[in-house]
Amino acid sequence: KRLKHYRIYIILDCWRAHESKLLSQWVKGKSIELAFLPTNCSWLNPVERLFALIDKDVLANSNYASGKELKSAIRKYLRKVFPKMI
Repeated sequence: KRLKHYRIYIILDCWRAHESKLLSQWVKGKSIELAFLPTNCSWLNPVERLFALIDKDVLANSNYASGKELKSAIRKYLRKVFPKMI
């Protein structure tokens, strides 16, 4: 209610569950806009782009000894690439 003058935009891929009637009913009357990405355009999804960067720059040709070591490498990478966010 406090933010009634603002709209929240939620970006969704074309996963079938995102197109459900239940979701449409839930956002109805709220300040929420669902923005569906076109089919086969995962590169438009910021999360997918981030996963692709991590895959290319952290995971490719890697051999981490443990999950803890992998987690540390991902954190280090994110701090380097997005210093103000993490």
